[in-house]
Amino acid sequence: TFRHIYFVLFAALGTWPAWEPCLWDPDVIVFPSHTGQIKRVSGPVLRWGWGITCLALGAFTLAPLELNDSPALLAAGGLLNLALLFGLFQNDKEGLSAHRVAQLAVLGLALATTLHTDHRLRTKTGLPVPNQLATWAIF
Repeated sequence: TFRHIYFVLFAALGTWPAWEPCLWDPDVIVFPSHTGQIKRVSGPVLRWGWGITCLALGAFTLAPLELNDSPALLAAGGLLNLALLFGLFQNDKEGLSAHRVAQLAVLGLALATTLHTDHRLRTKTGLPVPNQLATWAIF
């Protein structure tokens, strides 16, 4: 595959602050946050943070595909995602609305289905039909 192209795209995306006129000069960038408050962020911190984050994301596309998987690491990552989203949703001006609870539920179901599928494939006991249906429903 041509995964290195994604790295180039992420690196190009990392230059966005350089060609966005409103970010050129300010020492402090002011914007409304998801909580409805007005946030002030240091311009250099935002520009460098954006670029480094884009390069870090691009680096994942260059990693080899033959990595050993770890169910514990997968569970930890999924639970961390759930915890972060739960915290963000609670502190947001919209709060924990019904559709956000549904998003968290789908993420939890996807995590559980993935872990169970991984277990069944490792033990070579076959993939049950409910797992197949849940995977397609989540997709």
